[in-house]
Amino acid sequence: MTSLLLDDVAGLSSDSKACLRRLASEDDSVSANALMKETMGMAVEQRKRPQSAAVMVALFVGRLGDLHVLLSQRSQLLTAYPGDTCLIGGRCDSGDSSVEDTARREAEEEIGLPVDEHRVRHVATLSPHLAGNGSGSDSHGIIVWPVVCLITDRSLVPMLNEDEVQRLFSHPLQSFLAHHPDSVLSRLGHLHSTELYHWHFDDTDPVAPQHTLRKHVFETGRQEVKPILGFTARVLIRVAAIAFEQMPRFDVDAPAQLRESDRVEIAQGTLKRKAKL
Repeated sequence: MTSLLLDDVAGLSSDSKACLRRLASEDDSVSANALMKETMGMAVEQRKRPQSAAVMVALFVGRLGDLHVLLSQRSQLLTAYPGDTCLIGGRCDSGDSSVEDTARREAEEEIGLPVDEHRVRHVATLSPHLAGNGSGSDSHGIIVWPVVCLITDRSLVPMLNEDEVQRLFSHPLQSFLAHHPDSVLSRLGHLHSTELYHWHFDDTDPVAPQHTLRKHVFETGRQEVKPILGFTARVLIRVAAIAFEQMPRFDVDAPAQLRESDRVEIAQGTLKRKAKL
């Protein structure tokens, strides 16, 4: 892995540099790309769509040198999860040579983010999460790799693909560790300390029904924008915990909840068993 260059990034605080370097130290690109190809190969044998995907955790520098993440509101025209708040991303295509390629291609298609390794710098590809609600084409889950990138060019202007994205907005990364609105959210005027910000509910884990899966919900403070929840919230809690080297101010997992790596292994095992049939 090449070292992450940050000294030329305007406005980036020393604390934010440390956060990005912690994330870079977790880079798992080699394993991610090998697993992506294995998973896609099994999906092809089963004559199904590839059961692997990538999301871009696109970070940028705020006015005080802190880190914010781009989030999108899905178009109401989409049949799956219309209007939901999510990270930019999608399924891996056979032409993608890496998980990072998938995330960059999807970011260009959805919001016009250029495929430019200098203006949008790769920080880390983290180990995968499992998405999907256990029904339809997602019945065995989708293995999704978070690809963390840093937008360094402040002149970039998003160009939304309105068939896929209705709105683009940002949220402070550190706030995914808070249970109540923190000082950053209060300063931005989105939420105030007395307002409800974070809660959770426990549901049956679709890949391991004998276990429960905790689903977190974060309010955005924006009218007509759905909360950040479920898979997206789980990914961003993890990214923030690594970056700031802090545990969230709430219990992340339900009692006896499986580790994310175990959930991915269960999904992989299911795909392998079906591939042998």
